[in-house]
Amino acid sequence: MKISIGMKSNFAFDRLCTAIQKDEVLTNSTELYPKNIQEISMLDDTLEFWKPDVLILDSKLPNFDELDDFSMDKNVEVIYFHSDYEATIEYLKEQLEEFSKKPEKKPIFQIPKRQVKTIDPESVKAVINEQPREKEIIYKEKVIEKEIYRTSYTTVPNKLIIVGSMWQGAGSTTVAMNLSRAIAKRGLKVSYIEFPTLKPYVFDYLAIPVKEEKSNQKYREHVKSILQGKPFNRQKTVWNDFDIDWYVNDSREVPVQECTYEDILKVIYSINSTITIVDVSANFNDQHIQQLLHHADDIYVCVDPDPVKVDWLSSINSAESDFQREEKKIIDYLNSVEEQEGLSFQFINTKYTKKIDNKVFWEALGKKPISFFPVVNYEDLIQMVWDSKLLYDDSRYTDIVEKALKPIILNAVPRDYYNVSSKKGNSKGSSNLLNIFKKHKGNEEVN
Repeated sequence: MKISIGMKSNFAFDRLCTAIQKDEVLTNSTELYPKNIQEISMLDDTLEFWKPDVLILDSKLPNFDELDDFSMDKNVEVIYFHSDYEATIEYLKEQLEEFSKKPEKKPIFQIPKRQVKTIDPESVKAVINEQPREKEIIYKEKVIEKEIYRTSYTTVPNKLIIVGSMWQGAGSTTVAMNLSRAIAKRGLKVSYIEFPTLKPYVFDYLAIPVKEEKSNQKYREHVKSILQGKPFNRQKTVWNDFDIDWYVNDSREVPVQECTYEDILKVIYSINSTITIVDVSANFNDQHIQQLLHHADDIYVCVDPDPVKVDWLSSINSAESDFQREEKKIIDYLNSVEEQEGLSFQFINTKYTKKIDNKVFWEALGKKPISFFPVVNYEDLIQMVWDSKLLYDDSRYTDIVEKALKPIILNAVPRDYYNVSSKKGNSKGSSNLLNIFKKHKGNEEVN
């Protein structure tokens, strides 16, 4: 069976080809086209001269619809790739099985002619007349109305969501953590990754050291192990709390100094979660994060309506220097890749309030935000930090946060999942963070 592949990136193309070649069933029964098909001209040449039996198309390709329409016109079997390598391999095996069952086409002249037998109409009438007549029974139809319930199950493709801030303190971590919780409550497997070079925050927010003692479970820094070249062992316990798998930076360990684009992709593919949310904080100018953006399904930039910070997005006009602020560089980069490469991003308006002229704020951004995350009473917010609880699990804010995150959740999961009744998760917070301070103080006294 001949297979052609069109993927958004050459990295993904190489990975899928390797997966096919390593599969015991497919390796000896398939032939792969050596080039990544990303343009109509390449697809046309491939279909015309190489004649593949199956075409795999990445749904993230910028010109996916055009390639899909063209392949349909050519009547070629198409498999749609939705970030799930294992599912694609399994489907290829099914196609291979069907392909092997197809009979060989025989020339027309080998098909025997159908023998036609002539029947005498009079003899048919005689046979019919000899049959005894049965009583005619009339059945009256009775209409019964019955309500039928049907449940449809939708496959959720793997999604990579990147959440960051235009500047420090805009709330990307608050948004990312509560978004993870809202999706996890719908029964989906969610992984939260704190970008490896960030200063540890979530580790102590979750009060993991306290929970280690209570649960007799040790937190394993899987991300650092993967970066060190060690295989990801799923048998070792991944830290799960609030129904979320947490891959955060351990504040007790030496921090990671560098994490390349290839490194973080390796981490994401190793984890292989249904929904992966990466918090990059205010680091959109990092070249490795910028490369990672091209693999993301959704990109969200958190901004709060502080007029002083919003002014940082404006240009500095100077004849003596071409200096520009970091925030200006970020917005220019995001706008350029959106315009030139179709890499879309959305703003999240954090600390949203109706007491200001939001239209002026949105005009400064260049587009209206997709989500409006509410202002939270500071006393409530800091109390949740001390109690290691999430805003989403506070009954006073659950509906408010759910409403704010709705457009983001609908982008991440099929609409059927949005209305799924949330399962009972572990919404119970950990012990007060004061326990962590006591522990550190005790260690210092011992030392």
